[in-house]
Amino acid sequence: MEFLFELLKEIARAVVREVSAYALKK
Repeated sequence: MEFLFELLKEIARAVVREVSAYALKK
């Protein structure tokens, strides 16, 4: 369960980074 939570945090962080980069390009 702990591993799954860590994995979700990593995914969320990557998504936020991608969205931020996309928003800055516009």
